[in-house]
Amino acid sequence: MSNAAKSLAFSLLMLVSWGAVLCAEEDPRTRTDIDKALAEQLYRESEARQACKTKICNIARTKSAQGDNVACKVLKTWPAIDLKEKILKDKLEWPWGNAQCETTLALDRALIVAAMSEPKYEAKIGKHNVECRLAGKDAGDTQSIKFTIDPMVTLRMVRP
Repeated sequence: MSNAAKSLAFSLLMLVSWGAVLCAEEDPRTRTDIDKALAEQLYRESEARQACKTKICNIARTKSAQGDNVACKVLKTWPAIDLKEKILKDKLEWPWGNAQCETTLALDRALIVAAMSEPKYEAKIGKHNVECRLAGKDAGDTQSIKFTIDPMVTLRMVRP
């Protein structure tokens, strides 16, 4: 795989990977366009991400600085059909199979509490290592991309 192709794949996956962590997801077990084993895998990944979201929301709701920090393994798989039809929308060719990215999300509890206590808060999340695997069309032809992100997020309290 060329560096340009890896860069493009990385960019596309990163744009949707973090959004997938925060957005509601449909139950993949109801899908008929992917095989049952992949649907079950997607469901288990979704449940694990939901458990992580729940930890974060509980800290935000209670605003308690006492307790453990957040550390969750975040795994997201995109079926090749979704990459082709929903993300790239046939504007670019996707010459690989399924794609999967993972990281361990680490959030300081005090950061979450501080973000909930201010009308505007800029959070330096800290460095996270991410690994993405792109399955080839032929079995065993997997490409890996490893990179580090250092996100900074601006949170604004919205009052109804």
